[in-house]
Amino acid sequence: MNLIQQWAAGVLKDNDSPRRIIVTPEPNCNLECSHCYFAHQKVKLSDTPVDWIKVIDFALKHDTDVLVAGRIVTDRVIRFVDQYLQIAQARGTQTKLSVVDNGYTINRLERYFPRIDSFNISIDGCDESHDSQRGVQGAARVAWNAVHYLKGKGYDPVLSSCISPITMKGWEDFEKEVEAADVRMAVTPILQIGETPTSSLYQSSHPRVQALEKLVKGVPKLIQLHDVRDVRAMREILGKDMVWSQENTLPGLKIILDSGIHIVFRPISLSYLTEFLVDDQGNILSQKRVCNLEDLNQQELWAAYS
Repeated sequence: MNLIQQWAAGVLKDNDSPRRIIVTPEPNCNLECSHCYFAHQKVKLSDTPVDWIKVIDFALKHDTDVLVAGRIVTDRVIRFVDQYLQIAQARGTQTKLSVVDNGYTINRLERYFPRIDSFNISIDGCDESHDSQRGVQGAARVAWNAVHYLKGKGYDPVLSSCISPITMKGWEDFEKEVEAADVRMAVTPILQIGETPTSSLYQSSHPRVQALEKLVKGVPKLIQLHDVRDVRAMREILGKDMVWSQENTLPGLKIILDSGIHIVFRPISLSYLTEFLVDDQGNILSQKRVCNLEDLNQQELWAAYS
């Protein structure tokens, strides 16, 4: 029984609906990101169109946010977005649709822009660092052009950023550009998931502390923590100011600093219970996704919360 079936059958009684469904209609990508745990290069796709109706029906019925992780917007992504919006309109149901793109193809969805709730453009640091982590020269400027285009059309895109040993270089210059562009930003330290190449991972606690210090001292942003090792590093930085409160947007814990920086801790284990990850064939991956994070027992979690 997959997760959607479990929800429908009332098996997961502690949660009456998931908070978010992350849909990845396109497995392939034009970039070769060193931090990406998806084997998305040259994936052979089935000739049979994917039937997204069950996923869409479930999302609309349960008032669940839908995040389309397009990487690039292909016909498969457009088909999902179009089907989702058509079904929602036919039922008179409110949409909760967000889109993530690396900047190269977001304009393919332009006719749907007025009905998309939020846009996320991925930029991971200054041009040199971003291009190095993404594996393609010029990728940062393409992404920034997409941000400025969306803002010029009256939308408020969010930068979805990852900080890693690669992108730490020049991070201060990156934040200066973020401030000048007056754009919101959410940053996640790189996670060790699946076959992520080691060059983009923190191998010890010291660089974790260095990276998080850069984030805490910078412009207002959302810092998203999922690994208890990052929570320990954050404790070294904040000390007595590290006081958690309840976060209700997606279940977790949060800290709001006087500088306007928001820090949210949501363990991967909690994400499994509140989010579905749907692959390019419409399969639920949340239970199958392999994480090499250290095993967290209850004592460790409470220590992280304190």
